[in-house]
Amino acid sequence: MRWIFCVLILCTCIPNITFASDSQHYGFFSDINLGYEDNIWKINDDSENHVLEYKTEGLQAAKVRGSLGYGSKAFFDVSYETPIVRSEKQNEMLSTNTSESKLIAEKFLGVVRLDPLVDYLIPGDSLSGKVLQRLLSVRYKYTRELFFVDATALTSAVLIPKTAVLDYTNRTVSGSSPLLKGEKVTARTEFVDNEISIALWSFDMPIKMGQVVKLSPHEFRVGQYFSQWRRPSDTTLFTINNQPVVYDAEYKTNGILISIETMDPGSPGINADFSFRFGYDNHLNTAIDWGKVANKKVDTSSVMFNLALWYNFYFGATRDDGLYLTLGGNVSERTMNVDIVTETATSVDTTRIIHDTDTLYKLYATLGYRF
Repeated sequence: MRWIFCVLILCTCIPNITFASDSQHYGFFSDINLGYEDNIWKINDDSENHVLEYKTEGLQAAKVRGSLGYGSKAFFDVSYETPIVRSEKQNEMLSTNTSESKLIAEKFLGVVRLDPLVDYLIPGDSLSGKVLQRLLSVRYKYTRELFFVDATALTSAVLIPKTAVLDYTNRTVSGSSPLLKGEKVTARTEFVDNEISIALWSFDMPIKMGQVVKLSPHEFRVGQYFSQWRRPSDTTLFTINNQPVVYDAEYKTNGILISIETMDPGSPGINADFSFRFGYDNHLNTAIDWGKVANKKVDTSSVMFNLALWYNFYFGATRDDGLYLTLGGNVSERTMNVDIVTETATSVDTTRIIHDTDTLYKLYATLGYRF
């Protein structure tokens, strides 16, 4: 199914032509669809000094979903998901993976949508109406994705668990164990992301490709995020008995979120979302104190980005009736850096000692019928 991303790239090179209108559906509807998704995790693809070779496993699942609703909102929904290949790991990933995105009013007050009532009671072009609409756009989003990884040692190393105690003067470790070439370290890794954001304004996105091609209306959001994950990592900077070390790493980052997101995910043609996260409170928690390793001040930084592309094609006269197809892809990269900081009277120099990257890919396809 990795061919889906190739189709998406081709779609960005052609005009956004569809055979379905953008009409809004105001009556009852029913929808049934079949879907497939493939989750992929890549670790430290740009690293030059490999100590570990990573082999990861993500969820590959098929799903069937049926729903009944009114307007654009489903009030009854039933679905069934199953791994493509049944195994204990795949079943655990299926039961663990979670994605929730709700407006604050919907999540905590049990209210589906308040903005239509605000539009009715308060003119949308008034200051009070605009302020209320912004407040009602506050959204909480939570995702949890489980992966498994086997890390194979490419050379003999020293394995340092998080509970180990290090003597930096004598370069000794209490609680470590040898890791021979070819031996594996296995891990169960959960990527957990929490965010809360508010929409500041909405706008159209024209794209010029010989002619003006418009995507669906988008909104600009800002907010706060907190993310954490854990996996094996390695370094050749700190050695024990002239051997590199493999350690248990826990990553935590808290920072600012900026995103541009579509307001109509079902819009015919090409759709795109983009977000950028900059961490101001970052922690790489291990048994190793990097400041004591370098005997200098260290700075930990983190950035994350996410890009989603999907293409909706409606075979019927309108998007509310008939057969439809959705092809989608998502790439998310998170980076954690540790830099040694050298301060002089005239300058501040940094030397990067850790550059850990984790890239998550999601590819999916959905074929459905709406009537």
